[in-house]
Amino acid sequence: MRVKLDSTRKKIEKAALEEFYQHGFKNASMRVISKKAGMTVGNLYCYYLNKEDMFRALLEDVRNEIITVIHQAGEVIMSNPDFSSDGLNELMSYSAQYIHDKKKEFVILFQGSKGSLFADTRQKTAEKFASNLKKIIEKIEKTTGQKFEVNKEFVIDLMSETYINMLLEILKKNKSKEWIEQVMYDIIRLLHSGMMNFFKK
Repeated sequence: MRVKLDSTRKKIEKAALEEFYQHGFKNASMRVISKKAGMTVGNLYCYYLNKEDMFRALLEDVRNEIITVIHQAGEVIMSNPDFSSDGLNELMSYSAQYIHDKKKEFVILFQGSKGSLFADTRQKTAEKFASNLKKIIEKIEKTTGQKFEVNKEFVIDLMSETYINMLLEILKKNKSKEWIEQVMYDIIRLLHSGMMNFFKK
């Protein structure tokens, strides 16, 4: 009986993920999800209280992992400014694999979560990235003795939004884990080297 329940739930999750991916939370239809899962709408509500409950069950872990990985990336980069540590390579490899495996979930959270309890995912991710970037810049300022003379907060916010847009473009390419890892690594190295060169002026 448990095996049957698990199998049914997996069918629902697969149908729901595709519906949220195609239409976003706001426009997703429980009727369409139930039809694709091969059951009635009434039976669907035996598994989930409502659309919000289903959305949370599908995406909460992914949302939390996004914030955790960005925090870890900031810590690793802060402690390894030369990008030579095994820790950074391991984190890049894990992140690339996770992004590759959860492409649809990422797109839903960043572009299709409007109206849901996770509608602030893009904002929270940008804020966490901005926090990391601010710490890195402050460390470079302290090391070089130079100050960021332009509007620091605005530039950091702009770079954070740009990073999320780049991530979405990476996901749209539907490439391999290895390709994603290399692109992510190159972007971070380019960003870091650009900041270092900026402070050498």
